[in-house]
Amino acid sequence: MYYASESILDNLILIIFFLISIILWEFYRAQDYEINGKKIIIVKRIKSIIIRFDEIESVEEIKRKFYFMLFGNTFSIGIGYNGLYWIPGVGIIHYYLTSWKNKLLIRLINKKKYMISPDDDLRDEIVKLFSK
Repeated sequence: MYYASESILDNLILIIFFLISIILWEFYRAQDYEINGKKIIIVKRIKSIIIRFDEIESVEEIKRKFYFMLFGNTFSIGIGYNGLYWIPGVGIIHYYLTSWKNKLLIRLINKKKYMISPDDDLRDEIVKLFSK
């Protein structure tokens, strides 16, 4: 039998879960990227990620469109994509994208991988710094 009160409670729980997800995502998504001294900083509201130049094995531009999201958030309204993704032939990558444009894959010496999407000028600067 259908009870209206159960439906309202279910909807309220879903709305609360959705709002908490959006709030958490906003605090952990990439806001911007910076080069500061000898490090790349993935700027987030909470716990920015610092990648020292001496930790970087390589940087490459990625144009591939085929990804599997393992865990994370993908908001298609143009404000970011973050989480763990898997790309065939590359492996598991930590995504901190602000857009799908200018994607750079940063491979660290410890085998960790990050994907970022800096604006044109910063992308060119990073690629130039790490081109062999």
